[in-house]
Amino acid sequence: MKTQKFENDKSLISVEATTLRETDQAVLFDFGLPEEVWIPKSQLEEWPDEDDFGEVWIKEWIAKEKGII
Repeated sequence: MKTQKFENDKSLISVEATTLRETDQAVLFDFGLPEEVWIPKSQLEEWPDEDDFGEVWIKEWIAKEKGII
């Protein structure tokens, strides 16, 4: 899994993943971990369209909490 840190006031990092499903409040991703992970949209900046693979810009604290990094 490739990660890239983006220095700004939001403490975002870039992680590659596949977007599996999206609701009004959250997005379900496959980060290549044993389980799929729901992330609240409030903790995301950008992500691929559903069924696409690409960069997910996510707040670093929640990536750590969810075991993504």
